[in-house]
Amino acid sequence: MAKNVALGYVYTNGYHDGKQPFEGTPENIANFIMYNQDHYTIVTDRWDLFLVSSMPGGFLDRVRDMDLRDDILEHLLPMQMGDKEPVDVVKKFDLERKQEALDALAEEKALYMDEDMYDLADEFELGSNGV
Repeated sequence: MAKNVALGYVYTNGYHDGKQPFEGTPENIANFIMYNQDHYTIVTDRWDLFLVSSMPGGFLDRVRDMDLRDDILEHLLPMQMGDKEPVDVVKKFDLERKQEALDALAEEKALYMDEDMYDLADEFELGSNGV
């Protein structure tokens, strides 16, 4: 699992739909805010400690510290100007976690073939008469 997990909350009519995990880089926080720019959002760290909040329009409201603010703005401003499209980082994170789980399961069950297995598979496809 990613070491820097953030939890995003998207508010509609004063309520959120639950926490949405994603990799908590400044770029991903900016993407989360702009992808959900029609709503108020709050982003916290993995322990649910406040990092940043935004208002509709994708504008920063409060930020835990100024260094984080500067790092987020570096990625947020191009999206606000229309020079870059926001990405659904929650969906991306979910797909990456599922892929990691499948890879771990395949490794645990020894489903990955090594190079010798590929050679045997090639020979098997040729058949005994070389066709």
